[in-house]
Amino acid sequence: MQVVEQTDRPNRKEYSITETGREELAHWLRAPAPFEENRSAPLIQIFFAGQMSDEEVIAMFERNAAQIRMGLQAYENIPTGIERFSEYTRSEC
Repeated sequence: MQVVEQTDRPNRKEYSITETGREELAHWLRAPAPFEENRSAPLIQIFFAGQMSDEEVIAMFERNAAQIRMGLQAYENIPTGIERFSEYTRSEC
């Protein structure tokens, strides 16, 4: 960690990854992702949707579709964010 003095705002702490940290990151990336129990509220709503009117069910599917589209948009924006971050870190290394 290095403190960078700034005149127009509080000092900033800049962190850099150590070689041990890089090795640990590489190990973590190659390991299987930890298992997480899947709990999907939308699937549970679909399971019980028979108790709603057709209009309510359609509205529920439209809400779920809109949420999925927002999630997809977030994934589509990842490359831009990575490019900005990688340009910053390349200049700092």
